[in-house]
Amino acid sequence: STNRMTRILKHEPADLVASAEAGVPFADFQNQIARARQWLPIDPPDDGRATLGGVVATGLGGVEASSLGRPRAFVIGMHVILSDGRSIKAGGNVVKNVAGYDLCKLFTGSYGTLGLITEVTFKLRPMPEQTRTIIAFGSFDSLLAGARSLLTAHLFPQAIEILSPRFAAHLQAGKDHTLLIKFAGSSQSVVHQTSQALTAVRKAGNVTCSTFAGDEEALWQALAAGPLRLKDHLISRANVLPTMLPQFLGELLQLDDASHPQLMWHAGVADGRVRVIAKSPVYYREAVRALERLRTKAEALGGSLIVESAPPEIKTEFDSWGGTGTSFGLMKRVKQQLDPTNTFSPGRFVGGI
Repeated sequence: STNRMTRILKHEPADLVASAEAGVPFADFQNQIARARQWLPIDPPDDGRATLGGVVATGLGGVEASSLGRPRAFVIGMHVILSDGRSIKAGGNVVKNVAGYDLCKLFTGSYGTLGLITEVTFKLRPMPEQTRTIIAFGSFDSLLAGARSLLTAHLFPQAIEILSPRFAAHLQAGKDHTLLIKFAGSSQSVVHQTSQALTAVRKAGNVTCSTFAGDEEALWQALAAGPLRLKDHLISRANVLPTMLPQFLGELLQLDDASHPQLMWHAGVADGRVRVIAKSPVYYREAVRALERLRTKAEALGGSLIVESAPPEIKTEFDSWGGTGTSFGLMKRVKQQLDPTNTFSPGRFVGGI
């Protein structure tokens, strides 16, 4: 456990670099560096429990990953304990560090299968002067068309997220299909881009669109934490090519209550990321068949699907991770080199290793 490793070791505002132990809560780290008007520009799906080590080990980005990037883009150094007890150091303490293999990217997203991350060094960014969120309601087709028009309009939204009616209601954001668009940067740029985006989305027709007047930070935090607060649900995550997102959502909208009761979902229009949430079904084999259809569709559209949370009977019959592709042999050799005794997270690695 890294629960007691909660020290922020170093923050060099002039260099935009900070180091901390793996048990530091992500929110605490952000609050500390915010005193220098800086931030770590990643937005993991977090309900307040995420630690820096957990964020790096999973490597997950959230609704802003299409513009900000994922954790692997901001980790420049780390300390890791290997299975034989050795402590190794990867990367360094400066941004321009290109010597040797970039082992930081190997351990980031490894889900604890290769070693235990104990310390991480990040590159930071200055905090944006201003943020502004657009919220729009309307038909699914109109909102999707309006969102996609922004991608070709030379605008730079930090996030473009479309929500199903039930998920929007869960977030208390609305009762229809809902589109959220976030801009961040200099005040002049944000005001200009917000104005242009409002015009573009309204042209899609059948849309009610305005600047969000409530607590922006709370809205986006609720979106990030939404699935994690429903951990007893059936939750899957798909990624497809952004241009293929409409086809995948079309398949998703055909799911019935037998396989996915009280279906909810949200999707990133810019990166093709979709999270699907439903109550645990009474007839779990219906859910298994539906998940098989969704995975087949995702893979046909150039993507993948994994199951984040499910009852044991579904996990028994449906592989949570899916195919390993052509990289399995390489991953197996890396695992053998770094953890030959299979000490770390046995059974989590692909192929049951």
